[in-house]
Amino acid sequence: MRKISLVLFLVVWTGLIFAQTTGKVSGTVTDQNGQPLAGANVVVAGTSFGGASDSDGNYYILEVPAGVYDIRADYIGYKSQTVDGVRIATGLTTFIDYGLTIAAVEGESVEVIGERPLLEISATNAVRSMDTDQIKNFSSRNVDDMIQAQAGVVEHNSEIHLRGSRADEVGYTLDGVSTKAAVQFGNATGSNFNIISAIPEALQEVSVQSGGYSAELGGANAGIVQQTMRTGGRTLSGSVGYATDAFADAFNTDKLGTNDITFTLGGPITEKIRFFGAYRLNDTDNSQPKWWKGGVINADENGTPIPILNTNSDPNNPEYIAIVIPDKEGGNEQTEHSINGTLLFDFNPLVVRASGAYNYKTNRTLYATNSNGGYAFNMFNMDRQRKNEWNIFLGAIKATYFLNSKTYAHITVSGLDRKWEGYDPMFNHENLTDIFEYGDGDIVAEKGLTTAVNPADGSTL
Repeated sequence: MRKISLVLFLVVWTGLIFAQTTGKVSGTVTDQNGQPLAGANVVVAGTSFGGASDSDGNYYILEVPAGVYDIRADYIGYKSQTVDGVRIATGLTTFIDYGLTIAAVEGESVEVIGERPLLEISATNAVRSMDTDQIKNFSSRNVDDMIQAQAGVVEHNSEIHLRGSRADEVGYTLDGVSTKAAVQFGNATGSNFNIISAIPEALQEVSVQSGGYSAELGGANAGIVQQTMRTGGRTLSGSVGYATDAFADAFNTDKLGTNDITFTLGGPITEKIRFFGAYRLNDTDNSQPKWWKGGVINADENGTPIPILNTNSDPNNPEYIAIVIPDKEGGNEQTEHSINGTLLFDFNPLVVRASGAYNYKTNRTLYATNSNGGYAFNMFNMDRQRKNEWNIFLGAIKATYFLNSKTYAHITVSGLDRKWEGYDPMFNHENLTDIFEYGDGDIVAEKGLTTAVNPADGSTL
Protein backbone atom coordinates (compact mmCIF):
# COMPACT_ATOMS: atom_id res chain seq x y z
CA MET A 1 0.00 0.00 0.00
CA ARG A 2 2.83 2.36 0.86
CA LYS A 3 4.50 1.90 -2.54
CA ILE A 4 1.24 2.43 -4.40
CA SER A 5 0.60 5.65 -2.50
CA LEU A 6 4.07 6.93 -3.34
CA VAL A 7 3.62 6.25 -7.06
CA LEU A 8 0.26 8.01 -7.12
CA PHE A 9 1.75 10.96 -5.23
CA LEU A 10 4.57 11.36 -7.72
CA VAL A 11 2.21 11.11 -10.67
CA VAL A 12 0.05 13.89 -9.26
CA TRP A 13 2.97 16.21 -8.58
CA THR A 14 4.62 15.47 -11.92
CA GLY A 15 1.56 16.90 -13.60
CA LEU A 16 1.95 20.27 -11.92
CA ILE A 17 2.33 23.27 -14.20
CA PHE A 18 5.92 24.46 -14.26
CA ALA A 19 6.00 28.21 -13.71
CA GLN A 20 8.59 30.50 -15.24
CA THR A 21 12.21 30.75 -14.16
CA THR A 22 13.29 32.77 -17.21
CA GLY A 23 12.85 36.20 -18.75
CA LYS A 24 13.12 37.84 -22.19
CA VAL A 25 15.22 40.53 -23.82
CA SER A 26 13.87 42.75 -26.59
CA GLY A 27 14.73 46.01 -28.31
CA THR A 28 15.93 47.61 -31.53
CA VAL A 29 19.29 48.04 -33.24
CA THR A 30 19.79 51.26 -35.23
CA ASP A 31 22.67 53.30 -36.65
CA GLN A 32 23.71 56.75 -35.47
CA ASN A 33 20.96 58.29 -37.60
CA GLY A 34 18.22 56.13 -36.09
CA GLN A 35 17.88 53.93 -39.17
CA PRO A 36 17.20 50.23 -38.40
CA LEU A 37 20.00 47.76 -38.94
CA ALA A 38 18.72 44.40 -40.22
CA GLY A 39 20.73 41.28 -39.39
CA ALA A 40 22.58 42.66 -36.37
CA ASN A 41 23.52 40.00 -33.84
CA VAL A 42 22.58 40.49 -30.19
CA VAL A 43 24.02 37.90 -27.81
CA VAL A 44 24.05 37.23 -24.07
CA ALA A 45 27.78 37.08 -23.32
CA GLY A 46 29.06 33.73 -22.13
CA THR A 47 25.97 31.84 -23.32
CA SER A 48 24.45 30.60 -26.56
CA PHE A 49 21.38 32.80 -26.12
CA GLY A 50 20.97 35.45 -28.77
CA GLY A 51 18.96 36.77 -31.65
CA ALA A 52 19.19 38.70 -34.91
CA SER A 53 17.40 41.94 -35.73
CA ASP A 54 14.73 41.90 -38.43
CA SER A 55 14.16 44.39 -41.25
CA ASP A 56 12.81 46.91 -38.75
CA GLY A 57 15.78 46.47 -36.43
CA ASN A 58 13.76 44.59 -33.80
CA TYR A 59 15.26 41.60 -32.00
CA TYR A 60 14.05 39.10 -29.38
CA ILE A 61 15.94 36.76 -27.04
CA LEU A 62 13.68 34.24 -25.33
CA GLU A 63 13.96 31.95 -22.28
CA VAL A 64 17.01 33.57 -20.70
CA PRO A 65 17.52 32.21 -17.14
CA ALA A 66 17.01 34.88 -14.50
CA GLY A 67 20.28 36.54 -13.59
CA VAL A 68 22.67 39.37 -14.39
CA TYR A 69 24.38 39.37 -17.80
CA ASP A 70 26.41 41.42 -20.27
CA ILE A 71 24.53 41.73 -23.59
CA ARG A 72 26.38 42.69 -26.79
CA ALA A 73 25.21 43.92 -30.21
CA ASP A 74 27.44 43.37 -33.30
CA TYR A 75 27.11 44.55 -36.88
CA ILE A 76 29.76 44.46 -39.61
CA GLY A 77 31.38 47.87 -40.09
CA TYR A 78 30.02 49.24 -36.80
CA LYS A 79 31.41 49.45 -33.29
CA SER A 80 30.20 46.63 -31.04
CA GLN A 81 28.17 47.86 -28.10
CA THR A 82 27.92 45.98 -24.79
CA VAL A 83 25.52 46.75 -21.96
CA ASP A 84 26.98 45.38 -18.72
CA GLY A 85 25.05 44.22 -15.66
CA VAL A 86 21.69 43.69 -17.30
CA ARG A 87 19.23 42.14 -14.84
CA ILE A 88 16.89 39.54 -16.33
CA ALA A 89 13.83 39.14 -14.13
CA THR A 90 11.57 36.08 -14.00
CA GLY A 91 8.57 36.38 -16.32
CA LEU A 92 9.41 39.92 -17.45
CA THR A 93 10.86 41.47 -20.60
CA THR A 94 14.00 43.59 -20.37
CA PHE A 95 14.20 46.26 -23.09
CA ILE A 96 17.60 47.29 -24.48
CA ASP A 97 17.97 49.53 -27.53
CA TYR A 98 21.30 49.85 -29.33
CA GLY A 99 22.52 52.79 -31.42
CA LEU A 100 25.63 51.63 -33.26
CA THR A 101 28.17 53.98 -34.80
CA ILE A 102 30.49 53.35 -37.75
CA ALA A 103 33.84 51.91 -36.68
CA ALA A 104 36.96 53.75 -37.76
CA VAL A 105 39.10 50.80 -36.69
CA GLU A 106 37.99 47.18 -36.99
CA GLY A 107 37.11 45.68 -33.63
CA GLU A 108 36.19 48.93 -31.87
CA SER A 109 33.61 48.58 -29.15
CA VAL A 110 31.51 50.66 -26.80
CA GLU A 111 30.68 49.58 -23.25
CA VAL A 112 27.61 50.79 -21.35
CA ILE A 113 26.66 50.08 -17.74
CA GLY A 114 23.09 48.82 -17.42
CA GLU A 115 20.81 50.22 -14.74
CA ARG A 116 17.76 48.65 -13.18
CA PRO A 117 14.64 50.54 -14.28
CA LEU A 118 12.57 52.25 -11.61
CA LEU A 119 9.42 50.86 -13.24
CA GLU A 120 9.05 47.43 -14.88
CA ILE A 121 7.05 48.52 -17.92
CA SER A 122 6.61 44.92 -19.14
CA ALA A 123 4.76 43.92 -15.95
CA THR A 124 0.98 43.79 -16.34
CA ASN A 125 0.44 43.56 -12.58
CA ALA A 126 1.91 44.72 -9.29
CA VAL A 127 5.31 43.01 -9.07
CA ARG A 128 7.67 43.61 -6.16
CA SER A 129 10.95 41.74 -6.25
CA MET A 130 14.35 41.44 -4.61
CA ASP A 131 17.48 40.49 -6.55
CA THR A 132 20.71 38.91 -5.29
CA ASP A 133 22.20 42.19 -4.06
CA GLN A 134 19.07 43.11 -2.11
CA ILE A 135 18.81 39.61 -0.67
CA LYS A 136 22.47 39.74 0.38
CA ASN A 137 22.03 43.09 2.14
CA PHE A 138 18.68 42.28 3.75
CA SER A 139 18.64 42.44 7.54
CA SER A 140 17.32 38.88 7.91
CA ARG A 141 18.30 35.58 6.31
CA ASN A 142 14.75 34.28 6.52
CA VAL A 143 12.93 34.20 3.18
CA ASP A 144 9.57 34.74 4.90
CA ASP A 145 10.92 38.01 6.33
CA MET A 146 11.92 39.12 2.81
CA ILE A 147 8.43 38.39 1.55
CA GLN A 148 6.82 40.23 4.46
CA ALA A 149 8.94 43.32 3.72
CA GLN A 150 7.12 43.82 0.40
CA ALA A 151 4.24 46.28 0.16
CA GLY A 152 0.81 44.72 0.63
CA VAL A 153 2.11 41.67 2.51
CA VAL A 154 1.04 40.99 6.10
CA GLU A 155 2.17 38.15 8.40
CA HIS A 156 -0.09 36.85 11.14
CA ASN A 157 0.28 33.65 13.16
CA SER A 158 3.04 32.34 10.84
CA GLU A 159 0.78 32.88 7.82
CA ILE A 160 1.28 35.29 4.92
CA HIS A 161 -1.61 37.37 3.60
CA LEU A 162 -1.71 39.44 0.39
CA ARG A 163 -4.15 42.28 -0.12
CA GLY A 164 -6.16 41.22 2.93
CA SER A 165 -6.74 37.70 1.63
CA ARG A 166 -6.87 34.40 3.45
CA ALA A 167 -3.54 32.64 3.79
CA ASP A 168 -4.63 29.71 1.60
CA GLU A 169 -5.27 32.09 -1.32
CA VAL A 170 -1.55 32.80 -1.76
CA GLY A 171 0.42 30.63 -4.19
CA TYR A 172 4.09 29.70 -3.79
CA THR A 173 6.70 28.46 -6.27
CA LEU A 174 10.37 27.54 -5.97
CA ASP A 175 12.27 27.45 -9.25
CA GLY A 176 8.97 27.11 -11.06
CA VAL A 177 7.54 24.25 -8.97
CA SER A 178 4.46 24.88 -6.85
CA THR A 179 5.30 24.52 -3.17
CA LYS A 180 1.88 25.41 -1.84
CA ALA A 181 0.49 22.98 0.73
CA ALA A 182 -2.98 21.64 -0.03
CA VAL A 183 -3.84 21.93 3.66
CA GLN A 184 -2.37 23.91 6.53
CA PHE A 185 0.75 22.20 7.79
CA GLY A 186 3.42 23.43 10.19
CA ASN A 187 6.57 22.76 8.18
CA ALA A 188 10.30 22.97 8.40
CA THR A 189 11.08 26.23 6.71
CA GLY A 190 8.36 28.80 6.33
CA SER A 191 4.73 29.76 6.63
CA ASN A 192 2.08 27.12 7.10
CA PHE A 193 1.17 27.03 3.41
CA ASN A 194 4.68 27.18 1.94
CA ILE A 195 6.27 23.74 2.12
CA ILE A 196 9.87 24.72 1.40
CA SER A 197 11.98 27.86 0.90
CA ALA A 198 15.41 28.16 -0.68
CA ILE A 199 18.67 29.09 1.04
CA PRO A 200 18.90 32.91 0.72
CA GLU A 201 22.38 32.71 -0.85
CA ALA A 202 21.00 30.32 -3.47
CA LEU A 203 18.30 32.73 -4.62
CA GLN A 204 18.53 34.84 -7.74
CA GLU A 205 15.23 36.53 -7.07
CA VAL A 206 12.23 36.66 -4.74
CA SER A 207 9.14 38.29 -6.22
CA VAL A 208 5.60 38.92 -5.04
CA GLN A 209 2.88 39.33 -7.67
CA SER A 210 -0.54 40.64 -6.72
CA GLY A 211 -3.17 39.71 -9.29
CA GLY A 212 -2.91 39.93 -13.07
CA TYR A 213 -0.38 37.11 -13.36
CA SER A 214 -0.36 34.65 -16.24
CA ALA A 215 -2.51 31.51 -16.35
CA GLU A 216 0.46 29.22 -15.67
CA LEU A 217 0.66 30.74 -12.20
CA GLY A 218 -2.97 30.00 -11.36
CA GLY A 219 -4.41 28.36 -8.27
CA ALA A 220 -4.26 31.49 -6.10
CA ASN A 221 -6.73 34.34 -5.80
CA ALA A 222 -4.59 36.77 -3.82
CA GLY A 223 -1.15 36.56 -5.40
CA ILE A 224 1.95 34.52 -6.10
CA VAL A 225 5.27 34.36 -4.25
CA GLN A 226 8.02 33.21 -6.61
CA GLN A 227 11.52 32.09 -5.62
CA THR A 228 14.05 31.56 -8.42
CA MET A 229 17.37 29.84 -7.74
CA ARG A 230 20.69 31.04 -9.11
CA THR A 231 22.44 29.70 -12.19
CA GLY A 232 26.22 29.27 -12.24
CA GLY A 233 28.24 32.12 -13.74
CA ARG A 234 31.02 32.24 -16.31
CA THR A 235 33.77 31.98 -13.68
CA LEU A 236 34.17 29.70 -10.67
CA SER A 237 33.20 31.43 -7.44
CA GLY A 238 32.08 30.53 -3.94
CA SER A 239 31.39 31.89 -0.50
CA VAL A 240 31.34 30.91 3.15
CA GLY A 241 29.13 32.62 5.70
CA TYR A 242 28.84 32.12 9.44
CA ALA A 243 26.54 33.76 11.95
CA THR A 244 25.90 33.08 15.62
CA ASP A 245 24.28 34.61 18.65
CA ALA A 246 24.93 33.89 22.30
CA PHE A 247 21.68 35.09 23.79
CA ALA A 248 21.72 32.20 26.27
CA ASP A 249 24.86 33.59 27.90
CA ALA A 250 22.74 36.40 29.29
CA PHE A 251 21.02 33.77 31.41
CA ASN A 252 24.33 32.48 32.82
CA THR A 253 24.39 29.25 30.89
CA ASP A 254 27.13 27.72 28.81
CA LYS A 255 24.73 26.89 25.99
CA LEU A 256 24.84 28.99 22.86
CA GLY A 257 21.83 30.10 20.87
CA THR A 258 21.83 29.74 17.08
CA ASN A 259 24.77 28.82 14.84
CA ASP A 260 24.31 29.19 11.10
CA ILE A 261 26.85 28.33 8.41
CA THR A 262 26.41 28.45 4.62
CA PHE A 263 28.64 27.33 1.73
CA THR A 264 28.10 28.19 -1.94
CA LEU A 265 29.99 27.22 -5.09
CA GLY A 266 29.14 27.83 -8.73
CA GLY A 267 30.59 28.24 -12.17
CA PRO A 268 31.34 26.36 -15.39
CA ILE A 269 31.97 22.63 -15.57
CA THR A 270 32.59 22.88 -19.30
CA GLU A 271 31.96 25.67 -21.79
CA LYS A 272 28.33 24.58 -22.13
CA ILE A 273 27.53 23.28 -18.64
CA ARG A 274 27.20 25.43 -15.53
CA PHE A 275 26.35 24.56 -11.95
CA PHE A 276 25.46 26.25 -8.70
CA GLY A 277 25.16 24.65 -5.28
CA ALA A 278 24.55 25.79 -1.71
CA TYR A 279 24.55 24.05 1.67
CA ARG A 280 23.25 25.51 4.92
CA LEU A 281 23.42 24.20 8.49
CA ASN A 282 21.27 25.99 11.05
CA ASP A 283 21.58 24.70 14.60
CA THR A 284 19.72 26.08 17.60
CA ASP A 285 21.00 24.58 20.82
CA ASN A 286 18.49 26.05 23.20
CA SER A 287 15.74 28.24 21.80
CA GLN A 288 13.02 29.41 24.19
CA PRO A 289 15.15 28.30 27.17
CA LYS A 290 13.40 27.34 30.42
CA TRP A 291 14.90 26.59 33.82
CA TRP A 292 13.47 25.31 37.09
CA LYS A 293 14.97 24.36 40.42
CA GLY A 294 15.10 20.73 41.36
CA GLY A 295 13.53 19.20 44.44
CA VAL A 296 12.89 16.01 46.33
CA ILE A 297 9.94 13.73 46.90
CA ASN A 298 9.22 12.96 50.61
CA ALA A 299 11.24 15.73 52.24
CA ASP A 300 10.90 17.19 55.72
CA GLU A 301 10.32 20.85 56.46
CA ASN A 302 14.02 21.53 56.05
CA GLY A 303 14.09 19.91 52.59
CA THR A 304 15.99 16.85 53.80
CA PRO A 305 14.97 13.72 51.86
CA ILE A 306 13.00 11.15 53.81
CA PRO A 307 13.96 7.64 52.62
CA ILE A 308 11.09 5.57 51.32
CA LEU A 309 10.83 1.86 50.70
CA ASN A 310 11.86 0.70 47.26
CA THR A 311 9.06 -1.69 46.39
CA ASN A 312 11.22 -3.31 43.74
CA SER A 313 13.86 -4.40 46.28
CA ASP A 314 14.23 -7.86 47.79
CA PRO A 315 11.58 -8.29 50.54
CA ASN A 316 14.16 -10.12 52.65
CA ASN A 317 16.62 -7.28 52.23
CA PRO A 318 14.52 -4.11 51.93
CA GLU A 319 16.11 -1.07 50.39
CA TYR A 320 15.27 2.54 51.17
CA ILE A 321 15.82 5.32 48.69
CA ALA A 322 15.19 9.03 48.30
CA ILE A 323 13.74 10.42 45.07
CA VAL A 324 15.64 13.54 44.04
CA ILE A 325 14.71 15.78 41.11
CA PRO A 326 17.85 17.55 39.83
CA ASP A 327 17.95 21.11 38.54
CA LYS A 328 16.62 21.27 34.98
CA GLU A 329 17.50 23.28 31.93
CA GLY A 330 15.71 22.73 28.64
CA GLY A 331 14.60 24.32 25.42
CA ASN A 332 13.55 23.69 21.86
CA GLU A 333 16.69 22.20 20.33
CA GLN A 334 16.70 22.27 16.55
CA THR A 335 18.98 21.26 13.67
CA GLU A 336 18.26 21.95 10.00
CA HIS A 337 20.22 20.92 6.90
CA SER A 338 19.40 22.44 3.49
CA ILE A 339 20.87 21.75 0.05
CA ASN A 340 19.99 23.73 -3.11
CA GLY A 341 21.43 23.36 -6.59
CA THR A 342 20.99 23.98 -10.32
CA LEU A 343 22.54 22.62 -13.50
CA LEU A 344 22.31 24.34 -16.89
CA PHE A 345 23.10 22.42 -20.09
CA ASP A 346 23.39 25.02 -22.87
CA PHE A 347 23.47 22.93 -26.06
CA ASN A 348 21.63 25.41 -28.24
CA PRO A 349 19.11 24.85 -29.83
CA LEU A 350 18.49 22.48 -26.87
CA VAL A 351 18.77 23.96 -23.37
CA VAL A 352 18.14 21.85 -20.27
CA ARG A 353 17.91 23.20 -16.73
CA ALA A 354 17.76 20.91 -13.69
CA SER A 355 17.20 22.15 -10.15
CA GLY A 356 16.66 20.62 -6.76
CA ALA A 357 16.17 21.48 -3.10
CA TYR A 358 16.35 19.25 -0.03
CA ASN A 359 15.56 20.08 3.58
CA TYR A 360 16.01 17.86 6.64
CA LYS A 361 15.09 19.18 10.06
CA THR A 362 14.83 17.75 13.56
CA ASN A 363 13.80 19.46 16.75
CA ARG A 364 12.98 18.68 20.36
CA THR A 365 10.03 20.57 21.78
CA LEU A 366 10.11 21.55 25.42
CA TYR A 367 6.46 20.77 26.02
CA ALA A 368 3.25 20.14 24.17
CA THR A 369 1.28 23.38 23.98
CA ASN A 370 -2.00 21.48 24.17
CA SER A 371 -0.92 19.59 27.28
CA ASN A 372 -1.89 20.43 30.84
CA GLY A 373 1.72 19.81 31.77
CA GLY A 374 2.73 23.32 30.72
CA TYR A 375 6.36 24.21 31.32
CA ALA A 376 6.88 21.21 33.58
CA PHE A 377 5.93 18.70 30.90
CA ASN A 378 8.54 15.89 30.93
CA MET A 379 10.63 17.74 33.49
CA PHE A 380 11.34 14.46 35.25
CA ASN A 381 12.89 12.99 32.13
CA MET A 382 14.15 15.46 29.56
CA ASP A 383 15.07 12.58 27.27
CA ARG A 384 11.36 12.16 26.57
CA GLN A 385 10.94 15.59 25.04
CA ARG A 386 9.01 15.13 21.84
CA LYS A 387 11.13 14.80 18.72
CA ASN A 388 10.01 15.93 15.25
CA GLU A 389 11.59 15.07 11.91
CA TRP A 390 10.94 16.62 8.48
CA ASN A 391 12.21 15.41 5.09
CA ILE A 392 11.29 17.61 2.11
CA PHE A 393 12.55 17.15 -1.45
CA LEU A 394 11.88 19.18 -4.60
CA GLY A 395 13.23 18.41 -8.06
CA ALA A 396 12.60 19.74 -11.56
CA ILE A 397 13.94 19.32 -15.09
CA LYS A 398 12.98 21.67 -17.90
CA ALA A 399 14.07 21.09 -21.52
CA THR A 400 13.65 23.86 -24.11
CA TYR A 401 14.17 23.46 -27.85
CA PHE A 402 14.41 26.60 -29.99
CA LEU A 403 12.75 26.13 -33.37
CA ASN A 404 13.79 29.65 -34.39
CA SER A 405 14.47 33.01 -32.72
CA LYS A 406 10.79 33.53 -31.96
CA THR A 407 9.46 30.00 -31.45
CA TYR A 408 10.38 27.30 -28.98
CA ALA A 409 8.91 24.21 -27.32
CA HIS A 410 9.61 22.92 -23.86
CA ILE A 411 8.77 19.97 -21.64
CA THR A 412 9.05 19.87 -17.86
CA VAL A 413 8.99 17.19 -15.17
CA SER A 414 8.82 18.15 -11.50
CA GLY A 415 8.22 16.48 -8.18
CA LEU A 416 7.71 17.47 -4.55
CA ASP A 417 7.71 15.10 -1.59
CA ARG A 418 7.49 15.73 2.14
CA LYS A 419 7.49 13.53 5.21
CA TRP A 420 6.93 14.44 8.85
CA GLU A 421 7.12 12.36 12.02
CA GLY A 422 6.59 13.32 15.64
CA TYR A 423 7.31 10.80 18.39
CA ASP A 424 8.51 10.06 21.91
CA PRO A 425 12.24 9.30 21.43
CA MET A 426 12.23 6.85 24.37
CA PHE A 427 10.40 4.43 22.08
CA ASN A 428 11.30 3.09 18.66
CA HIS A 429 8.93 5.02 16.41
CA GLU A 430 9.64 2.69 13.49
CA ASN A 431 8.35 -0.33 15.37
CA LEU A 432 4.58 -0.44 15.74
CA THR A 433 4.82 -2.82 18.71
CA ASP A 434 6.06 0.11 20.79
CA ILE A 435 2.56 1.54 20.61
CA PHE A 436 1.60 -1.01 23.24
CA GLU A 437 4.76 -0.45 25.29
CA TYR A 438 3.98 3.25 25.38
CA GLY A 439 0.94 2.53 27.54
CA ASP A 440 2.62 -0.07 29.76
CA GLY A 441 3.51 1.54 33.10
CA ASP A 442 6.06 -1.11 34.04
CA ILE A 443 7.96 -0.72 30.76
CA VAL A 444 7.92 3.06 31.07
CA ALA A 445 9.23 2.75 34.63
CA GLU A 446 12.03 0.46 33.47
CA LYS A 447 13.14 3.09 30.98
CA GLY A 448 13.48 5.52 33.89
CA LEU A 449 11.26 8.43 34.86
CA THR A 450 13.14 9.77 37.88
CA THR A 451 16.55 9.78 39.51
CA ALA A 452 16.73 7.41 42.51
CA VAL A 453 19.37 8.33 45.09
CA ASN A 454 20.62 6.27 48.03
CA PRO A 455 20.33 8.61 51.06
CA ALA A 456 23.16 6.79 52.84
CA ASP A 457 25.90 7.77 50.39
CA GLY A 458 24.15 9.87 47.72
CA SER A 459 24.84 7.35 44.96
CA THR A 460 22.40 6.96 42.05
CA LEU A 461 20.46 3.71 42.09
